[in-house]
Amino acid sequence: MLLAPPASPREYTRYFAHVFGLSETTRAAMQHRIEAREGLLMPQFDAQAVAPRIRIPTLVVHDRRDSVNAFADGQAFAHAVRGAQLLATESLGHRKILKDPVVLAQVAHFAS
Repeated sequence: MLLAPPASPREYTRYFAHVFGLSETTRAAMQHRIEAREGLLMPQFDAQAVAPRIRIPTLVVHDRRDSVNAFADGQAFAHAVRGAQLLATESLGHRKILKDPVVLAQVAHFAS
């Protein structure tokens, strides 16, 4: 399952740095640390790069009004991962999505 994924993790690090008031130097160091730990460069985390490596049934859960990661990001993953299903929610935003009983029931059904 992918939960409100960012299509571009590099852009997400920029958003994260902006929200927390981090300098570009700190953001770049954070990106470098992630890349070193994972052994991949940040563009290799993008939807188009990751999708071909996903070979299991995948459910992408994303809210249409997500203000952190755009709904289009979830759609990008759903379209890029072969056979993926998109569970689009409405008005749950980014943080309430896994607190919703309907979403939890659909995720449980998918996983069973």
